[in-house]
Amino acid sequence: MKTKNENEIHEKCDFYEFYFAVLHQAIKPKLKVRNSRSKLPNKKPQPLDRLRKFFETKLVSEQGLILEYDDCESFKQGQYIGFVKIHAPFEILAVHAERLGLLVPLQNVEKPPPLDEGGDVEDNLGFEFESPELRSITELRPNFAAAFTLSRRHLFKAYREDTFFEPQQRIQIVWDILRRTKSDPDQTNDNRGIERLIRKKAYLTVYPIHDGSDEVTQDIQERPVSQWNARRVLRHFWARKAVWYKKQPMELIRSYLGLDIAFYFAWISCYTRSLVALSFLGVLCFAYGLFNASRDIPSTQVCSSKLNMCPTCPFPACGNWTLGQSCMFYRLTQTIFNEASFFYAVALFLWTALFQIFWRRLESQLKWEWHQTDKNLFFAEPTRLEYELLADEMTTNPITDQPEWRVKQWKLWMRRITSFLVSILIVTCLLATIVVTILLRVALISILNREVGEETIYDQRVDRLLAALITTSISAIVILIYDSIYRILAMKLTNFECPRTMSQYESSNFITSPVILSHEYEWITPEHCDPAGCMSELCLQLFITMTLKQLTSAFWESYWPSLSKLIYGTNFAWKIGAGKKQWEKDFLLAQPIASALTNEYLELVVQFGFLSMFSVALPLAPLFALINNIFEIRTDARKWLLAYRRPVAQHSLTINAWNGIIMTFGQLAIYVNAFILAFTSEIVPRLVYRLYYSDDRSLEGFMEFHLSDHTSRIGEIGTCFARPKIWIAPNIYDTRRSAVWWHIFAARLAFVLVYVVAANLIQKFLFFVIKQAPGYVLTWTKREQYLIFQSYYQHDLNPFLPKIAKKDVLHVFVPRYRRKQKEAAKVASQRAKAAADEDDESNQQNLDSD
Repeated sequence: MKTKNENEIHEKCDFYEFYFAVLHQAIKPKLKVRNSRSKLPNKKPQPLDRLRKFFETKLVSEQGLILEYDDCESFKQGQYIGFVKIHAPFEILAVHAERLGLLVPLQNVEKPPPLDEGGDVEDNLGFEFESPELRSITELRPNFAAAFTLSRRHLFKAYREDTFFEPQQRIQIVWDILRRTKSDPDQTNDNRGIERLIRKKAYLTVYPIHDGSDEVTQDIQERPVSQWNARRVLRHFWARKAVWYKKQPMELIRSYLGLDIAFYFAWISCYTRSLVALSFLGVLCFAYGLFNASRDIPSTQVCSSKLNMCPTCPFPACGNWTLGQSCMFYRLTQTIFNEASFFYAVALFLWTALFQIFWRRLESQLKWEWHQTDKNLFFAEPTRLEYELLADEMTTNPITDQPEWRVKQWKLWMRRITSFLVSILIVTCLLATIVVTILLRVALISILNREVGEETIYDQRVDRLLAALITTSISAIVILIYDSIYRILAMKLTNFECPRTMSQYESSNFITSPVILSHEYEWITPEHCDPAGCMSELCLQLFITMTLKQLTSAFWESYWPSLSKLIYGTNFAWKIGAGKKQWEKDFLLAQPIASALTNEYLELVVQFGFLSMFSVALPLAPLFALINNIFEIRTDARKWLLAYRRPVAQHSLTINAWNGIIMTFGQLAIYVNAFILAFTSEIVPRLVYRLYYSDDRSLEGFMEFHLSDHTSRIGEIGTCFARPKIWIAPNIYDTRRSAVWWHIFAARLAFVLVYVVAANLIQKFLFFVIKQAPGYVLTWTKREQYLIFQSYYQHDLNPFLPKIAKKDVLHVFVPRYRRKQKEAAKVASQRAKAAADEDDESNQQNLDSD
């Protein structure tokens, strides 16, 4: 039963904006106990209750936060879920904003529109469509920003208290307070408050509260959009597949979900727009091959050829066959890989370079518009809790000059070496799986070609296609399974290495994926490919792998948050009453794991690796990726906005280590494409034949030239033809290399050398010529630094402006702080007293009943 004063306090709390909800589970005391006195409830507080009370007292008495309690029945009888809602007064936010160095717009220092040079970077990458309703609420603040200081508070723009700091800034401040507040009275160097308490099960979880419902009813639609909450605006204008063509409200995303998530959606948007041009070129390349396949001279010769071909597996399991049976594979190869493929490969490495350049330009523009330039680099990235728990020595941080826990270097190196050895073991197992897949192909071809009298089980044309489909499907499934296993192991190995900060965690996690490596065996081991080459089977495997990967990824991302919400929330939903209050609704949402955003980046970076390395074998791959990413943006938006609890903003100046990984893939793609063009395709053999062996510089007679004849020592086989590097048993055939083979091999090596050198030079030239940041960004960044210096200088020289020392902050700038602090402390003491009286009453009733 609440007292009158307590009710007055809670009436005032109804006007507060609560930033966090903390949950704990406790046992209600029973009114009747029929057991002996030894089982009576103990008056002494339980260890977890003691930690909670100590921590909440610190939050109120030392940090000045306002706590409000709300109990809710749980799924177990006699237990309840306790909600602790946290509010930070504006004065507390201001004090900690100065400590954290948060950037706040300056007054009377307006920022010019960023269109002085070259226009908008996003508009240069593709078409953009923006909802007119969003223009009035998503405009950037037209002011430069500087680190907030109380002594120069008059320099900053005079907003209202509830809008002076952005939502994610307020969440960031409160989260920093929760992290740094001492939580254990027995620990002297305890500065990981809420995280340690959650690890000790004192609290179930902690999360920021969404700012309201996301539903858009008929009554809401009649109101102006400016009166909607941010979550509802994002749900209606961003997190729907129906608005896939609309421009993303990046400013509103940054303000509501935080910088790290905003940078992710900016990157995927830039990447998806860049795929438009590459998809167009891929469609043109495929259309050219489709139109020219029937006119290709070698294709016509193959389809009409009666050449006796060598068996594709050991005799007598496989017999001779004719070259005309490879007509379908050869036509397919010429459709997807033809003369236009070389120009597509050139456009591919140009695309990888231009994408990186334009993304860096867009990134620098966004950093400037979002006030995230290098002037606030002094922000100290927090240490991960797992690292602190492993730490065994206390040192002094050379930057902050504060004591902190450190792990001894020899322990870290031992963990890294162990992780490296396990990674080598994983790659070895993957290579063994590739060998097993190759042996499976040999056995499958032998079975399909097994002779029964004078007839085979299947027609030769069908069995080769069936063998290719089965083996590539099995290989694709194995690759996807290994990819899932590798992700789990990579996360466990990264956790075992125990990086100190989250940036180091992302840098050491998921550097590459074995999926990329697994596709290379198609052209590294071409022994059992069709005479048309390995390109058709590589294309088939890429198509199956991308299709399965995108379908499984789309299903997982679309339905897993709902399934986890169903699994986790079923135990509580019927007791909570379908979540009538916002913090109760948020409790039923899924909690995003620490690596959730890392997994999102990983999926797209692996896709980028696929396209940059292997799309030359599947020109339609960029089109598939474009369609997938268009819906990926809206699916991820819905997931982060509706399926997940509101994330805590992470301080991020860029997309961290992913820029380096993308650059590595871009460099590696040059070498991979060079070897695919030289050793897997027929570009080099055709060129050599035209220049040196053809009388009229045409491709007449190319297939007979390209195939080598072999004389068998078994009379039943006789003389047959095979590709120059086909697998042939040395005890049956004469397998000596001819001078023509060595000529073509030298030409292949020369092609690789020329292609790699030319591509690297062109890429370096583009990086040198095109600036990494637009000119107006560099100019106005310096202008901003100059104006901030001038504002500080004029303020410090003005004798009429009040100068507030830090020791007087709480007495001059925050006159309401003490009063609210006392009120909150009074409510806490009244609750503690009421709980003690209830315990005494229940114990007395139990004694009377005995």
